[in-house]
Amino acid sequence: MFIRHAYLFLLLFCFVTIVTTGTINAKDSVCNQCVVADNQSNGQMDKANEAAGEIVKIRMEQQDPEKYRIWQDVENSDIIVVTGVYDHLQDVLDASRTPYSLISPEELSRVKLDPRQILMINCPGTVDRTAIEKIRTFVEKGGYLFTTDWCLLNVLERAFPGYVKYNDNPTKDDVVEVQVADRSDPFLENVFGRGSTPCWWLETSSYPIRIVNDRKVHVLITSKEMGRKYGETPIAITFNYGDGKVIHMTSHFYLQRSDTRYERQSKSGTYYVNEELKVDTSSPAAAKLNKDLEGLNLGEVENSYSNQQFIVNVIVERKETQKK
Repeated sequence: MFIRHAYLFLLLFCFVTIVTTGTINAKDSVCNQCVVADNQSNGQMDKANEAAGEIVKIRMEQQDPEKYRIWQDVENSDIIVVTGVYDHLQDVLDASRTPYSLISPEELSRVKLDPRQILMINCPGTVDRTAIEKIRTFVEKGGYLFTTDWCLLNVLERAFPGYVKYNDNPTKDDVVEVQVADRSDPFLENVFGRGSTPCWWLETSSYPIRIVNDRKVHVLITSKEMGRKYGETPIAITFNYGDGKVIHMTSHFYLQRSDTRYERQSKSGTYYVNEELKVDTSSPAAAKLNKDLEGLNLGEVENSYSNQQFIVNVIVERKETQKK
């Protein structure tokens, strides 16, 4: 009897081991595939972000030389970037070769701010009360504040109550199609073409923007899809406060994922640059851009370029207003 029970136990143990091992191996296989896919996606978007910086530079030099010269006059002291954990605005500035000064969140309460500057705060925007008061005064006196994602709750709600707030409905890791809310706004100049179908990457737990004061808050970029999924349509907003200005956007500025939904987006990035943006890439100065564009599709390049051009527009306007 003992031998028989031992034999049955052994068979059961072997069966469980085989099933469990198979299940674990299957999960490992799926996870490995996910990691590979994510790495490939991140690699593509790194290339796209790098290419976008070159596109903005060459396009403006060819098509808008006056604003290009203003942009090239930017100095490290004009832009203060506060480091974050989840976003890396400084990488976007590096891609377009825009100078800036980098500080930590802890340094913000001690550093001297000039209202002629742009202050950019990366997500999550975890700063102390002294820094919040400094930010409010900075904008009130004429400074430009640029924030992303969790800064909605951690900075804007604290420094500027009654304008915008987090709707307590965080997003998933997602990509949504976006629309221009106001083409006349200078921040959106040359950001989206007439036939564009740009998409916006939402990080896991991005914070949707709820407008509290719709008379004072101006929506720049909106998304019907965002509204259906997460209850709020604004993607990028701005509002004046005192003599200064606040600009905020959902999710992160350094894109890590894109989406190809339409046949147009599957065309080559080179086609987008040459045929839609009308950028001449035949000159020796475009050699790096041509190499960066290899293997990128239109959707990847368009999404990254739109972000890069948007931030350069903000920088140029700030630089122009410095002279007034």
